[in-house]
Amino acid sequence: MPSRKNNKSQWSSILTPESPQPLFSVGLYMTAVLYPRSACVSFPRSPTMCSKRVKIDDDNDGSGSGHLCHAKLPPETWSEIWSLLASLEDRIAISLVCSHWRAIALADHQLWAHLSVHLERLSTYDINDEDERERLLIEEKTAAARWLRNAELALDRTCTALITLDIRIDHHEVAAEWLAQLCALLNLHASHIARLWLHLVNPVFMNAVISGLESSMPLLRVLGLALSYRILEAVDVPFALFPNLKEFAGRPCSFLDFKASESLSLETVSTVRGDVETCADLTALLRTFPVPNCKYLDLRISYAYKWEEPDEEDTDYYRSCFKGVDRLDLTWGWNSYAKTRTAIPTTRRPPFIFIGLHERLDSNASQPEEEVCMGIEDAFCDLKPHSSIALRLEPCDPAWGNTSMRWQRDRKPICVTVHNPESLQTRQVAIHYLMLYQRPGPMKVLGARLSESRSLITSLTVPWDLMGMLMRQLLLPSKDSDGLRTITQLTLIVTRTLDSREEEETENLEYWPALPALRHVTLKTPYSDPSRLGGGYKLTPTLFRSAVERLIPPPAKLETLSLHHVGTGYRHHSLNRNSVRDLATRVYGLHIYHDAAEPSTE
Repeated sequence: MPSRKNNKSQWSSILTPESPQPLFSVGLYMTAVLYPRSACVSFPRSPTMCSKRVKIDDDNDGSGSGHLCHAKLPPETWSEIWSLLASLEDRIAISLVCSHWRAIALADHQLWAHLSVHLERLSTYDINDEDERERLLIEEKTAAARWLRNAELALDRTCTALITLDIRIDHHEVAAEWLAQLCALLNLHASHIARLWLHLVNPVFMNAVISGLESSMPLLRVLGLALSYRILEAVDVPFALFPNLKEFAGRPCSFLDFKASESLSLETVSTVRGDVETCADLTALLRTFPVPNCKYLDLRISYAYKWEEPDEEDTDYYRSCFKGVDRLDLTWGWNSYAKTRTAIPTTRRPPFIFIGLHERLDSNASQPEEEVCMGIEDAFCDLKPHSSIALRLEPCDPAWGNTSMRWQRDRKPICVTVHNPESLQTRQVAIHYLMLYQRPGPMKVLGARLSESRSLITSLTVPWDLMGMLMRQLLLPSKDSDGLRTITQLTLIVTRTLDSREEEETENLEYWPALPALRHVTLKTPYSDPSRLGGGYKLTPTLFRSAVERLIPPPAKLETLSLHHVGTGYRHHSLNRNSVRDLATRVYGLHIYHDAAEPSTE
């Protein structure tokens, strides 16, 4: 069977891998392919899928409960569907359904070439029962052994396909025998591994793996080594085995004692991601991966109790290196930004600059509001006057990948993005949510920067409860508000259920202006998995109607009005005159189609 993807698409998927989908999403995808007219959810399909007709054999008994494997789909369509399966066990199960599916699955070598696993820790410190803890430890070892057996089976089916491995093990106890078997598996298939990402708990496990690598990996393009505790020494990494490496990530990895040589050159590396705790760490890393070979730097700088203020010579060197990259991502711990901000170039700046000031707030943060204001000023200091821009304020993931329970209770940080489509210039600042919702300084600085540049906003994305605060700064009498007259697309992100009876929401709407050029309005939630929200957030009909009519007062025309996992109107009253359908039909001349089987106003 011919491969689904050519070499170019294989490499693109390796450098920017797609997120695997749960089995439920794959089921919806299969339903949409097999029954396109009855499916309520539409999915983008490849030209191969769209050009094929689907036929399902009837059962002999006429009951209509035909098996899905009887569908007359071409092999490449089945392969496309199965590639969405996140679990390796699910892919193995697919190959055991019937002889027809097994033949297709075994012939598709790329189906087995991407292995991604996260073995979570089950035995935690809060478990006091020794017997229970011992049982969970055994369960951890069983899960690790089962995955390794499945991985061996899958990699034996890859033939010459490019292999990508993303392995994260949070277990605090990993058997040396298991690590040795993993090394043997990597060495056996080393000639076809294109991406290898290892996230382990401590350097003992990591050193056992990297010291066990003996075979060269000539096709390896991406290498990621991450530790939950302590620092990995670069001198222990066998870079000589990776002659064509393009991207390296060490979280954290120290290059203080690392010395490149003629026989060990890292000039092929164009993307570097790393953590630095001292100025010496940063200097050593930049000398190891020199510009202009390195085009993308993604660095996280530690808290100020370790980060000292660089001298003038170091600052000049940092600035010269940062000028030569195409993309610069810098994330700071609190109290460190003021010491290093002068290293960010003000002339000949990279096309893409990201400044991260969204670490969790604690007692170590002495002046976070001042640092955030500095970051906004530095990021947006070069906006071109009178240029058309897209402005986005969107929730983003916390710094340092912190996904603890506290982050689940708190709101996510906000990433402020200004993109100029003409010059392809992008500027981003990630900010702790408290700095925008409860501190006045950062929003004032952002409004001042946008007004001073006289930028013409064509597309605006903003959380619903930040819309009023942003408009308040852009509509001040002392500032030019012409930039709002050019907004044609507006996306409002609903981060919680809203009610017009809340005084806070009434005050928020008072600053919403009429946008004469507005043609497209979208409301959505910021989460990729709305099922955990109970179907999405809700807006009361009165609040929704008031907001839309303030933005587009009749008889203005609106072309599209979209809601994504946001409810409005009353679900069981389809004739409610405050519903979104009634508002769209009577006021703006739009008609919203919905599933006739469910009389909902959403």
